[in-house]
Amino acid sequence: MPRRVVYVMKESLNWNIVLFPGVVFHELSHFIMSILMGSRVTKERFWGERDAAITHEEVPGIRGYLISSAPFLFGTATAVALLWLAEMAAVGLTLYSPWQAIFQVFLLYYLALSIAVHCFPSSKDASNAMHSLSSFYARKASMADGILQGIFWLLTVPFVFFPLYLGAIIMGVFSTIRNLGFLWFAILFWLVAVYL
Repeated sequence: MPRRVVYVMKESLNWNIVLFPGVVFHELSHFIMSILMGSRVTKERFWGERDAAITHEEVPGIRGYLISSAPFLFGTATAVALLWLAEMAAVGLTLYSPWQAIFQVFLLYYLALSIAVHCFPSSKDASNAMHSLSSFYARKASMADGILQGIFWLLTVPFVFFPLYLGAIIMGVFSTIRNLGFLWFAILFWLVAVYL
């Protein structure tokens, strides 16, 4: 294929347009978690061809981490639920009219794909999650709130801080390497097919 044609094909396919429900779900997850964590949302844009964003007041600590990683938490759970529903609908194809069942299965798989592909936080979100978690643990482990609380938070570092921080790093990697979201969908698809 000539280089120009390949370039035009790459530039013309925008996954934000093709899989737009995932973009909306991603930003809606940030929005809902911001409200749940008591952070006032100052600006919201749920969809755009190139950009969509939720702007909220800065929230320290675990609350900031949860707001930043909300698309992954909500997105993974929702994609698994949609994949399970698609599996159940595919099993029951004979119960409905064939066209209705095929459309239903296709729609459920499409929604699961779009949400799974866009469930990883952006690189900025992953960076915010790491910063929120680090600053929270630095403050709690400094013994400023008391020696017992400081010791408690230090003891939780290997069991809470490291897994959450590693999760933020992995989310950052998935957000920077384009199309790894498709790998995540394939993993979820396999898990649902094998275990549910």
